[in-house]
Parts: sequence; structure tokens; C-alpha cells
Amino acid sequence: MKILHHDDWLRSPNALATIADQLDRNPSASMAYSATVDVYPNNAEVVHQTTPAQLDQLNRRPESLLLGNFVGAPSGVTFRKFPGLRFDPQLKWLVDIDFYLEALKHGPAVYIPEPLVNIGLHEMQVTNAVQHDPAVVLPEWAHVLGKNPRYVKQGWKMYDLLWRMFRNFGIRSQDELVRYCAGNPVPAVFRQIVRAQCRVPAALLRAGPASKALMSAAWVRSLWL
Repeated sequence: MKILHHDDWLRSPNALATIADQLDRNPSASMAYSATVDVYPNNAEVVHQTTPAQLDQLNRRPESLLLGNFVGAPSGVTFRKFPGLRFDPQLKWLVDIDFYLEALKHGPAVYIPEPLVNIGLHEMQVTNAVQHDPAVVLPEWAHVLGKNPRYVKQGWKMYDLLWRMFRNFGIRSQDELVRYCAGNPVPAVFRQIVRAQCRVPAALLRAGPASKALMSAAWVRSLWL
């Protein structure tokens, strides 16, 4: 199954053949993805690549994608068809990562270092529209983290990511948190972070070094809860 968003296009006439060849050579792989090229409105180009260490991490601990989507846009990925594998209709912001995690339950990923797809970037894309909207982002994180306990249990890095998210959204009460999660069960780590942040002035949280120190202390306390 090959997805190609309307803003994106194949970079090479041999792109599909190259992808099919890699899947044929790796019959256990659930998906194949390539390096891509981000193309900006001014025609500037930036290559998006995966390192060998990232690929190893992806296949050993797929949930690491929640810490940073180094696979990239769906247009760069080709999936084998599996019964029940689909994009979650409840998601906009985390829909790509969630789908990759579901696909990787069926087998590892194979990576093609040659850039095969151009990704057209512009200000009107969905990512730009929702990434700063807590009414979209928070319920999606609650929904996805509720699918597998391993997703939350990624130590300091996951706690830091969630800490910065709540700090940036300025969530200061449990009632506000519940409202934003929009009927999704509120993960315990969400409650713990909001409880820790509401005890200190918002201005202090916006000071980088202070926020990092407070986050580290809160994370250590969370290990004993």
C-alpha cells in the first residue's frame, strides 16, 4: 500500500520499483521507507534521513517514534496490507506515528537511504494548523498513550516531552486537563505533571534552566509514585 499526499511527488521514475525490490528482498518487513526531500515554497530543499542507530531503535523499540518522528511523512513509506491495519479516525496530529506503530506490530521496517519522494511544505498544511492547539493535541496524546503502557514508560525523555507540552499549553488545573482530554481517560503522568507545574509560577516554568530543573525533580518523584 503506497500513500502519496497531494503536496508530495516521487523524486525518481524508478522510485516504486526500488521500494518493491526492497520489500521483495525483505519478506518479513511490514513496511519500507526511504529518505525524503522537504521542498519549501522558495524551492529550497532539505534531505530527511534516518541514521543506522535510529533504524535499529525503530525496530527494537517502535514506541521511540513518539519521542520524535524520524520516519517522516507517510508519502515516504510503503506498507504491506494487513487485516485491520488502518489510520485511526480519531487522530489528526499523531495519526502518522500511530499508524507506523500499528504496522510495526507485524514486522520490522526496511530503510532506503536514497531520497525517493519530495515532500512539499507550506503554511496551510494540517501540521501547522493543529500542532499548537491543545484541544487537538492533548486528547490525541491521551488516546494514543492509552493504547499501550509501554508508550509512557520511556523514562526521562518521555517525561521531558510531556512536561514541555503542558508548560507550553499553560494547563494549570486538573479540571482544565480533564476538559482538554475530551472524554479520553487521563493518563496518570498527565495528572502528575500538571500537579507539579501548578505549584510554581508560570513565569518560572518559562525560564529554560529552571523548567528543566523542576522537570527533573518531578520526574524523580514520579518514580516513587
